[in-house]
Amino acid sequence: MNDKTTPLYVVCSPCRGVGKTLVSRLLTEFYVLDRRPVAAYDLADEGPQLADYLPQFTTISDIGDIFGQMAFFERLIAAKRLAAAPSSRSFSSSSIRIRNRPRPMRVCTG
Repeated sequence: MNDKTTPLYVVCSPCRGVGKTLVSRLLTEFYVLDRRPVAAYDLADEGPQLADYLPQFTTISDIGDIFGQMAFFERLIAAKRLAAAPSSRSFSSSSIRIRNRPRPMRVCTG
């Protein structure tokens, strides 16, 4: 059993225009430049979205209903090679650790 934790970065704010997409983009690009696996989830309902800047690393997720929320978290949990980092106004935590996963990261913006 692997005792290392995978970083999960949550970038969120109840306010628009405060740099959530910028911070998520910086985190994602840092991992890419460091040649580490990364995946980002974009939960934003306003533009510009993270997917506009980094479409190859970003998955747009709609968590407006229970089915979208379940699909989003299933993708986070199912990832065996990548870590996870969602970001949205609906999240209140600043960071979450997922145990028994490899070191890479995912980023989301919202």
